[in-house]
Amino acid sequence: VADQWKIQVLYIPTVLSSIILPIISNQNNKNDFCRTIKINLIINIITTLIISSIVALLCNVILRGYGHEFAKDNVPFLILNYTTLLISVSNIIMPILISKNRVVEGLFFNIISSVIILLCGMAFIDRGMGALGLSIALLLSYLVVVPLEFLYIYYKKKSVWN
Repeated sequence: VADQWKIQVLYIPTVLSSIILPIISNQNNKNDFCRTIKINLIINIITTLIISSIVALLCNVILRGYGHEFAKDNVPFLILNYTTLLISVSNIIMPILISKNRVVEGLFFNIISSVIILLCGMAFIDRGMGALGLSIALLLSYLVVVPLEFLYIYYKKKSVWN
């Protein structure tokens, strides 16, 4: 249930982040390129924050709609709900990499994220944490990958933006 709502929260930010690719692909000016990315990043963060906050406020109502078993524990739901903020930020990075022909680096970040999710998810499930463990695993993966993506962009910006 939490994953389904995570997808719903990310729908609009994902659409907005996909719009950036054709725009930045045609920009040759570094300042315009950076400004476009900053604007899109701010819009994505605000949009995701608004949507995820509304979903968090309605969390108990939403979960009751799925039955009493789901309504007992809203923590995995809330963790995934707020993980969407990190995901929407990360979704801005891939179009940047694609526009500069750096898809392999994007694959590298996806591999890191997947490995963290798998290893942490298995460890948490082995400890009987179930859905809570999986939601924490996803959160941890994005807490690691998003800073790595920004560090990569920061240190490679001369080659990425030229």
